[in-house]
Amino acid sequence: MPLIHITQAAAMDPDRSAEVLRSVTEAYATASGTPPEKVWVYITEVDREQWSTGGTTLAERDRAIRAEGERS
Repeated sequence: MPLIHITQAAAMDPDRSAEVLRSVTEAYATASGTPPEKVWVYITEVDREQWSTGGTTLAERDRAIRAEGERS
């Protein structure tokens, strides 16, 4: 059984998450010829305060983008 793990920053609503799970399952099943019921997919969401790029958390980047938008 293939297991597909998606790690992403938290923020996706449940309906969107369900669509991602369905779409990834379908894509893998189609590409590999594996029956969809044999494809396991799960999403791990990481809090934006716990994920960084270049030493800056995603939450800090979000705040900076909002502040820039308020100045415009």
